Amino acid sequence: MPDSTPNLPMTTYSERTLTDRREFELHPDRIVVRAGRAFVRSGERTIMLAELSPNPERGILRVRHNASLAGFVVALFVLMVVAGNIDWRHTDFAWFSYPAVFIALGILVVMFYRRRIEYRIFTFKSGTIAFDVMRRGKHREDFTTFCDTLESAIKTAA
Repeated sequence: MPDSTPNLPMTTYSERTLTDRREFELHPDRIVVRAGRAFVRSGERTIMLAELSPNPERGILRVRHNASLAGFVVALFVLMVVAGNIDWRHTDFAWFSYPAVFIALGILVVMFYRRRIEYRIFTFKSGTIAFDVMRRGKHREDFTTFCDTLESAIKTAA
């Protein structure tokens, strides 16, 4: 009797952000990578595991939030509008200073906070980059399990 589910993957992993999405399906002999961006056609790539090097490059990226400059400009604008609409002859300065301190702290957090993104870069045996996998999106906790399973599958396929 033939196997009724020959195309089911061993394991899957998904990276989804606001504008990007990548899905990985690990099969016993290959990995299928599907990628797409918002409002752009998606693509699919199938890579045979026997072609990959069993030792991926590991690292951690430090990424600044995408809206750090925009957040700074908006917070500065709000601060200036509030300061410009106060009649300083009849207002206590403390009324303005407390919100200004919180806005300034928020600006500093947004400007200097760097998100940590763990990644692994898988290469072909020739040394060229095949694909990378990053710990991001709502499935972050599956990253280590997926990468360990992928590395062991590459070693057995080699």
